[in-house]
Amino acid sequence: MKLNFTLIAHLLLFALSTAVSFAQPVQIPLADSLRFTAEDANGMKHTLLLGYHDAGTPGYEWELGETAVPPIPFELAFDFRFLDPPGVKRVPNTGAYRDIRSTAGGRIDTFVVRYQPMNEGYPVKFSWTLTDASRFIALELRTSDGSLLVPDMRIRNEAIISERGTRMLHIIARH
Repeated sequence: MKLNFTLIAHLLLFALSTAVSFAQPVQIPLADSLRFTAEDANGMKHTLLLGYHDAGTPGYEWELGETAVPPIPFELAFDFRFLDPPGVKRVPNTGAYRDIRSTAGGRIDTFVVRYQPMNEGYPVKFSWTLTDASRFIALELRTSDGSLLVPDMRIRNEAIISERGTRMLHIIARH
């Protein structure tokens, strides 16, 4: 009985998150935002959105278009998503394609990104627009071990990871 209930709960969660994810995108203006794109060697491509809004919190803000996404797929499938902010456990904790934080002044935020190229399709290219990046006081891209990939995302608009290794990136943003 418990297995059936768990299976039904997972199917319901998947159906709800998929339905919300494919709904019309929410067009609420953000204080600052950055579209962050990953493209693997197989041509698989997806764009995430990070940003700031007065109503932003560490949790999901449905009214700002933040929704949980389906669980991380099997090893050979393409995947690109935000994970929970450091120190925050959202429910469900499967990640999101939008991560909107509070506009409280002088903040430094870490946006955790997970990527997985299809069939180990390296290199993986990450890109963003300099126009979006220029809206931030500071913006840098690091690997999960702290290595600096792009010290100033406001003057350089791409990074390439050529070999398998960590699948996590940190975008450090000062708003």
